[in-house]
Amino acid sequence: MLGAASCDLVEDLVVVDKAGDTKFTFDVNEAAGTQAFSRIKKVDMSVPADQKSLIKEAKINSITVRVPSFTGTESQILSDLELFYVATGATDTLRVGTIADIDLYLLNKEERIAFVAFDDKARDDMKLKEILAADGSVTFKLVGKNNSKKAIKTRLEFTVNATVTAQPLAKN
Repeated sequence: MLGAASCDLVEDLVVVDKAGDTKFTFDVNEAAGTQAFSRIKKVDMSVPADQKSLIKEAKINSITVRVPSFTGTESQILSDLELFYVATGATDTLRVGTIADIDLYLLNKEERIAFVAFDDKARDDMKLKEILAADGSVTFKLVGKNNSKKAIKTRLEFTVNATVTAQPLAKN
């Protein structure tokens, strides 16, 4: 988890910049011609309680998606993908960004990744810091379209790579 990994090294250092990844998946099983779909996933990005107040800054470096499993044997496209997030329990859902189109077959077969194009990275960096300083629970929502004439059964794995800057823990 990003949160736990991000503050592990703060004991003996003046300031720590620690990069870490948080991964989560969405299963997309859509009938042919389904059009719009939506998936929701709650993700734990928590930080130990004694380290929450030490977080000075959080920066999202990238958000990527890969396709670890896909049942098709030819190109199938998911389009108009949008990724949203909100601190779990809050109501101020924000769109992180978009992925125009992804070819599930190519991403799976060639083990490629696609990048989320950020809407407002500065806003999201500040929001990540707030979430980590609170309970660290985030709900992500993925919406998109299956314009294919065939059913789609796939798993999308998202990776949020972020760097957290923290103050050192006080020595006793």
